[in-house]
Amino acid sequence: MNNNWKITKTLFLKEIRDVLRDKKTVMMMVLIPVVVYPLIMLVLLMVSSMMYGNKDTVYDIVVYNESSNFDTDNLERVLNDNAIETNEKDGSEEQLYKINFETTEEKISEEDCKNKIKDKDFDVYLEISDSEGKAGVKAFYMESENESQMAMNRVKTAIDDISDVIREKNVENAGLDANSILNPIAFEQNGLSSDEQIAGFLLGTILPMIIILSILLSVMYPCIDLTAGEKERGTLETLLMLPVSGKQIVTAKILTTSLCGVVTSILNILSMSIVFSVILEQQKALLGTDGTGVGVSSFISAMLVILPVILVTALFLSAVIMCFTCFAKSYKEANNYLSPAMMLIMIIAYGSMIPSLELNQYTSVVPVLNVTLLIREALNFRLNYSMVIPVLCSMVLYSVFAIMFLSKAYSSENLLFGDGKNGISLFEKRSNIKKGMTVTIGDACFIFPFVLLMYLLFGGLLQVKYELAGIVLGQFLILAGIPLAFFIYSKKDLKKVYSFNKCNPLSPAVGVLIGVGGFLFAALVGNVISNMFGLTVSDALAKTFEKYFSHNVVLATVCIALTPAIAEEMFFRGVLFGALKEKLKPVFSVMIVSVLFGVFHMDVLKFFTTGILGVILCLTLYYSGSIFPSMFAHFTINFISVIAGKYATEHFSEMITRPIFGIAGLAVVILGLMLIKYLNREVKEEISEESGEEKKSA
Repeated sequence: MNNNWKITKTLFLKEIRDVLRDKKTVMMMVLIPVVVYPLIMLVLLMVSSMMYGNKDTVYDIVVYNESSNFDTDNLERVLNDNAIETNEKDGSEEQLYKINFETTEEKISEEDCKNKIKDKDFDVYLEISDSEGKAGVKAFYMESENESQMAMNRVKTAIDDISDVIREKNVENAGLDANSILNPIAFEQNGLSSDEQIAGFLLGTILPMIIILSILLSVMYPCIDLTAGEKERGTLETLLMLPVSGKQIVTAKILTTSLCGVVTSILNILSMSIVFSVILEQQKALLGTDGTGVGVSSFISAMLVILPVILVTALFLSAVIMCFTCFAKSYKEANNYLSPAMMLIMIIAYGSMIPSLELNQYTSVVPVLNVTLLIREALNFRLNYSMVIPVLCSMVLYSVFAIMFLSKAYSSENLLFGDGKNGISLFEKRSNIKKGMTVTIGDACFIFPFVLLMYLLFGGLLQVKYELAGIVLGQFLILAGIPLAFFIYSKKDLKKVYSFNKCNPLSPAVGVLIGVGGFLFAALVGNVISNMFGLTVSDALAKTFEKYFSHNVVLATVCIALTPAIAEEMFFRGVLFGALKEKLKPVFSVMIVSVLFGVFHMDVLKFFTTGILGVILCLTLYYSGSIFPSMFAHFTINFISVIAGKYATEHFSEMITRPIFGIAGLAVVILGLMLIKYLNREVKEEISEESGEEKKSA
């Protein structure tokens, strides 16, 4: 143990020296948080001040008045009065903006008005006429022009002020008390938030995103340099020849990149705190007051919570980014791999800006989102401290999984130096692609998010427009069609990609048996999770299935049971599982594909049930060596769901969720997997022999 620590420490110090030699990395660590971010903040404040505090702003208003009941001079006077702000303490006046008020004798058409506003001849045109014994004002402006919109707001305020005065006079002329008639309820607003809470709310809106961005940028270049950079320089081979394990190498590299992220984040927070304090002091000096009473000391408790969160976030982002960059052979290729990952991370981090999204038992386990929400809650002084442990533990757990994957990669030269076998085939010229290759991990990592995005965008649209027919179109055109087109372009062997291998004739029947057992076991698991955590299938999803099950049973079976059994098996068990099981241990491949299968169904409760079914289906393919038994198992599960959804009574639904049926289902699944493994032992040996011969010939 002590020797392992010494080796890791030596490697860590070596990686630190390599990083510090790279000026680009040092600049990203120091220059951006200390100079760039504060500068951006100051520029934004200056721009905001210029936009809303420019005393030289002039709003041009043109009026055409053909009404005998409206006094345009009074309107001009009210507009000018509103442009002046009076200090209640000393009675001093400050000009906020200027009004250029003109009247015209000719009516202006809408088209001419539009052109004149575009040409900055004026900002708002008012057309005043008599309507039913009172003055009617039509205002013409352009929403797309900022000054025109602002001028419109000034005019609206002035018209409202004039209307209030006229209304009050009319009530008094009628011999009534204007105040009791026009203001029957006295309303008073009392804000209870302290200055610290208001400042925390503002900081909580922007600071989480800035922290994630600073960590992301600070770990990105070291990750690329310590993985793809070493390959490009030819120094990785020397490192691998040393008597050290892949785990020790990975640990040293991740500690190095994590340290870069932590240093950058702390520098970022310190620099932003200094800027924040300076701005507050300037306000105190300019206003001649004691200010708001908000200081950096107000957020010490929040910072004490944020610091360990920054540590685990830097660890997580370093591990995840390195999972991408370790397969790249150059800086350019690593940047290509990172682009979609960085976009996804930033989209998730944006969740902290959604007010309705809160930190709870569900969001606390969503990576990146949990961190941004925790930072926001801490700065807002409303953090539930019981949520800190789930956030920290989940981030550490995800990091451990990534480190385990990286350790496996650095222990296998085949993974690190695959001569393009781990790359993305789409990025290669078709003439350079070898015919008959299998799906690489790079292909799988590219295809899954792309197909998922297309399915969410267009699959949902097809289902809304065409209902059951939309399911068929979405499954075959997107889920099966897009990967198939990709594989045809990249000259893949479709039989190998989709595991279209022969199997024992009894295997499909055993697949049906596994499907029955899987359905019963998943029903029990779903019921247990629902009772423990109060989870239910979303109302929208329940109504959708109710609508689908109302159709003819044959049509529902074809669209809901058969179609997904083919398309989803081709995509998840054929493409994804086929790519991962060639490079990773079976247990990791099964778990990864099953999690992705659960995520694909976009429901919290169904994530667990479909995840378990994903494990069963992956094992069915793995033990049979063919995708056909898993297709039969998948069809059986879906078919039982269709029949149960259409005909099952409430008593039957309660009965199948009893523990006895779930345990019996699990026993059937285990028995079926053992049987299918036994039936296909000779077939799998033949497949292995063919694969070995092809590798030798290659």
